[in-house]
Amino acid sequence: MQVRQIDPNDDDELASWCAVQRASKAADWPDDPPSTLRQMRAIANGGFGGKRFIFQVVADDAGHTVGCSMQGRPTRDNRRRIELEVHVDPAHRRRGAGRALVHHVEE
Repeated sequence: MQVRQIDPNDDDELASWCAVQRASKAADWPDDPPSTLRQMRAIANGGFGGKRFIFQVVADDAGHTVGCSMQGRPTRDNRRRIELEVHVDPAHRRRGAGRALVHHVEE
């Protein structure tokens, strides 16, 4: 599994991120609508109370995006705490994608 940071201003990369989030939310929280590409781009650019986030994806061996994460950057006054949202496509769960994303953030 390969984890990499994406550019949230790249439509293709962000669309891939959103597709995984959409599949994950549909399986786990069907009443919670997924975020749109536009909403996620706004969040990435500080539109969520000025907070900044790092967007990452994990790909399987064939290069398909199977997991994604959104990591909040630590703040100046709280360097030991971050926010982390992890999603894995339900068809690819229990294969290490979520663990790879969390491990990447821990590093």
